[in-house]
Amino acid sequence: FTWKDPSMAARPYENRDPRFAATIMPNNSTFQGRPVECWEGGADGPDKNNASRTGYYLLKYVDPELKLLQGQSAIHSWIIIRLGEIYLNYAEAMNEAYGPDAKGIYGKSAREAVNEVRGRVGMPDVVADSKEEMREKIRHERRVELAFEDHRFWDICRWMDGDTVKDIYGIKITKKGSKYTYTRTKIQTRVWDKKMYLY
Repeated sequence: FTWKDPSMAARPYENRDPRFAATIMPNNSTFQGRPVECWEGGADGPDKNNASRTGYYLLKYVDPELKLLQGQSAIHSWIIIRLGEIYLNYAEAMNEAYGPDAKGIYGKSAREAVNEVRGRVGMPDVVADSKEEMREKIRHERRVELAFEDHRFWDICRWMDGDTVKDIYGIKITKKGSKYTYTRTKIQTRVWDKKMYLY
């Protein structure tokens, strides 16, 4: 997820792409009436059993009203395909065939299709001057828009990117008084073999 304003990197949860707050529960967000404490030593910190190792918890697919300790259950609707994916599939194909702005015999350019997805949440239009740059922007947009919807592994296979994205990063959070310090940290290097492209 990117910042609307890149200078906000020192304050990692401010001025984010709105899809961040709809997908992720970061440190000090509120869930079911209490703050999420992802910092070391916090109630949800990495030293606790079954805690997140990345410093983030998933919000997408979670019913915020569900009380598991009271034996409640809920119906989940799993996303199979939706319009955002269709636009991004189209954008990727158009960019590979025609580049960022040409339409060929079709109604939208790759840039216009990506901007449809970004515009829905108030993000600015994508900036890319070449097919290669647009390819990277579309790939990033898929990571954000389709997060946790079972696309990432298959995208990596299709792009043959497995060896370059096998390092998994999280955020180490320390708290001193009421101040938090956030440090990006590698938490895992996953195994990727070429045979995995053939799954």
